[in-house]
Amino acid sequence: MDIKENYFLKEHLNDMIITSITMEDLTKENNIPFNSYKTFINWETINHVFEIFFDFENNEQIVRMALEKSKISLSEDLYIYLDCDVPLLQVKQSFFFNNWEDFYACNGYTGFVVVSKDTNYILEFTENGKLYSNFIIALT
Repeated sequence: MDIKENYFLKEHLNDMIITSITMEDLTKENNIPFNSYKTFINWETINHVFEIFFDFENNEQIVRMALEKSKISLSEDLYIYLDCDVPLLQVKQSFFFNNWEDFYACNGYTGFVVVSKDTNYILEFTENGKLYSNFIIALT
């Protein structure tokens, strides 16, 4: 994926920092179990995993509000992992909350990972419509 050619990322380059950090480096340095099959994170090895289905009609605002009420909102800055060829993107949590569905779409709905800058909170949107996290996200 070429960030400067991606329609969504190109349009919002001023809203994000393209870091020099790779997902591999972040996961190794912080003992986050990285996976390359089905999901990017190996959720089977993480304690307290939560799973919800997010890919339903009219989901954009419901998921946004659930994210805003979750523990990931405690982190002002978030890292986003979209693709193995792209370094981590750093964005403000408010930008992510308002554009989560665009991040999902911009890499062809193949899933992506969000990690709080302090690496305490991790979530992953998967290509099959599941959202995994190490904290509660309550869709209401």
